[in-house]
Amino acid sequence: MVDIGSGAVPLGRVWTAFGHRAAVVAGALAALTALIQHVPVRFACLRGALAWAAVLLVTRASLWLLQRTSVEEGSTEESSETPDTQENA
Repeated sequence: MVDIGSGAVPLGRVWTAFGHRAAVVAGALAALTALIQHVPVRFACLRGALAWAAVLLVTRASLWLLQRTSVEEGSTEESSETPDTQENA
């Protein structure tokens, strides 16, 4: 049996991988749905590509927002600790 390291995977990498997979699924479903509705292939491909790009954009934007808010929370915690330590000194 192989021992796998117990190191935690960063949330950013997991969210990016999920976003890529979700984008592919959304693009494929959009294209397949368009083909089932008897839309020409070039338009079905365009719909699939637009769905793929939209989902990828949303997941990347949410990752950016998540990272930005976590950085801001860290800076507010540091700033809230700083006045307390200065008052005690």
